[in-house]
Amino acid sequence: MAYAIRVYTHCGLSADIDFDGGFWYVSQRTGPTPPPSGYGDPYDNGTIELVSADQANYRTSTGQVVHLTRQPGTTERRAVCS
Repeated sequence: MAYAIRVYTHCGLSADIDFDGGFWYVSQRTGPTPPPSGYGDPYDNGTIELVSADQANYRTSTGQVVHLTRQPGTTERRAVCS
């Protein structure tokens, strides 16, 4: 089941995503970058779906799918770009 979610994208998808009782990050993170073409800035309204206990997919407002990995043991969001 996919859930609607609003994700901070001003620095790309480098910000942690708060979902399902934990924080998630892009599986192949490259560091802070501008949001890709077609993403909302500073936020993108998409959907997120749990794939397994430690994997999820984020579907952007333009339909792109981004694979996410749960950060084990993380209870606080990491700092994002300014």
